[in-house]
Amino acid sequence: MKILITGGLGQVGSYLCERLSEHNEVTIIDNFSNSLNNIKLPSKIKIIRGDIRNQKTVNELASKANTIIHTAAQTTVNKSIEDPVYDADNNINGTLNLLEAARRSDIERFIYISSAAVYGDPITLPINEEHPANPLSPYGLSKLTGEKYTRLYYRLYELPTVCLRPFNIFSPRQNPNNPYSGVITEFIERIRNDQNPVIFGDGNQTREDGNQTRDFVYIEDVVEAVSDIMEKRSAIGEVFNIGTGRPTRIRDMAETIIRISNKELEPKFEQALIGDIRESYAEISRQSQTVNAKDLYIMITIRSPGKITKKGLKSHPYCIQCGMIKNISSDRERPLGYYMNILSHLRITKVQTRLIVPTMSAKIIYNKPTNSSTVRPAFLSMPLSVPLSKVS
Repeated sequence: MKILITGGLGQVGSYLCERLSEHNEVTIIDNFSNSLNNIKLPSKIKIIRGDIRNQKTVNELASKANTIIHTAAQTTVNKSIEDPVYDADNNINGTLNLLEAARRSDIERFIYISSAAVYGDPITLPINEEHPANPLSPYGLSKLTGEKYTRLYYRLYELPTVCLRPFNIFSPRQNPNNPYSGVITEFIERIRNDQNPVIFGDGNQTREDGNQTRDFVYIEDVVEAVSDIMEKRSAIGEVFNIGTGRPTRIRDMAETIIRISNKELEPKFEQALIGDIRESYAEISRQSQTVNAKDLYIMITIRSPGKITKKGLKSHPYCIQCGMIKNISSDRERPLGYYMNILSHLRITKVQTRLIVPTMSAKIIYNKPTNSSTVRPAFLSMPLSVPLSKVS
């Protein structure tokens, strides 16, 4: 399959390129305005420096593709408020250019990466795909407009489109030096530098600060959803939430990272940001019915107690500090109940797994410390979707 990925040097696009290039011919179009500097993509991927607003460039690339995955966008709320015209030009006009090129080409699937920002303040929780869309920022509005154009092209021209609404994506590639990076990356960077993490809330220094919730979804799970939906004919013409279906309090996230760091820090509170919502998490039954069911994996990563590495925290921001586990063989398959007993013994009851519909098998992976017969997991990392407490 020949796949064109717009914004392929960004966070979502780069992970998609890595995965999909294994068995497909992948071409990237990216204007390098927000490209990551900490990645090295496979050499067989063709990278075109160009802009999706350039009709000639887009037409040429679309004519050579079977599938288009549109991730390129102006992605930050604050920037859209500062310059809504720039935001609209990128997110609306750029999308329309791609759709026009796609309908004149032999495209088998056009996947539009939208955003949960289209919903605005939720009326009900969790948020399903039928929830009213009332965006609070130009960014949310431009993504919603892109969605509407995408779905219209399906109805008018029978272009096989799919719209995805990821919630709060996090990944090791988020740049802590970018002022628009996600909150997890910002928390980790400040804590690594012995600074209190900043929570934007009521700003009144009360316990109510930090009660905002988000649905943090790990990048690999977004990639998995895109990969599955590419193959599903039943997905054509539809809109899907991509999330975990579980809320995480911002304050809890900050305090968890502080606790793991073993540093004497505490959250700092400031006034809420314009266009920021208070509560948000996805209803994912439609997503669960569409993506493939795969095995459940429990991954335990071993690190020195109390030691925080840049790779460790950035790779595993969903972490729970836990106790001692002895004499567990690496890469050994065991029934799920075995690991449930371990987690119960450690009094860990709120753990999330990577997968949406797990089967009754599990795998534990760890790196055994040298010169030691005792394994101490410093971080138990499970960056997605089904709480183990609900697995029977």
